[in-house]
Amino acid sequence: TKNIFVLTDGEHTADTAAFLDIPPSRQDIAHINLKQGTTPTVLKDGDFWHDASGFNIRVGSTTTTLGGGTVSTFSAINSGGINFSVSNASTTPTLSVTSVTGILATAAIANLNLRTNATTVTSFTNGASAASFKVGGYLTVNSVTTDVINMRITWTDENSTSQTFNYSNISTTGYNSLADINIRVKASTTITVSTILSTSSGSINYDVGASIMQVK
Repeated sequence: TKNIFVLTDGEHTADTAAFLDIPPSRQDIAHINLKQGTTPTVLKDGDFWHDASGFNIRVGSTTTTLGGGTVSTFSAINSGGINFSVSNASTTPTLSVTSVTGILATAAIANLNLRTNATTVTSFTNGASAASFKVGGYLTVNSVTTDVINMRITWTDENSTSQTFNYSNISTTGYNSLADINIRVKASTTITVSTILSTSSGSINYDVGASIMQVK
């Protein structure tokens, strides 16, 4: 036999499958009112109480404050994470970013149309510390006769060594996605993305774009 406690307002059907059934709240009455007290001396898994810090729940050996005071730091974002700290949750919440990891920030981006010569697509000069970047882009060849084109990325790594990355040569019309590469860049040096024409004859017309993203 189970004990079922049903509170009714005379308008709604009670759910006897629950140990406790409470009717809906109204404009003039809340579901339940828990008077503020003190924290129990001996806490057990599942305890719920209201004290000066707010509403609290005990899960296992951990107490979490649901309102008032400071709510536990939590993480959110798909890759890496942004750590937030929330305070004054029961009144006016204050959200503070405590750290950022694994997030991409746009450093430079460009899209150029109807180019007929080799060109610098975009560039970015790193700040005062070595940093990590993702660099990539696309090439759409609208027309080409004889010419061969590719995209080149140049930078100086954190060991002060000049680096060059060339994508595969393209000699036919169409869209080409150029996958991101991950690079580490020395402080105060420049990343440059450019197009290179491999022949001295022929003609070409193309669209190109590139992005340089800093990994925070």
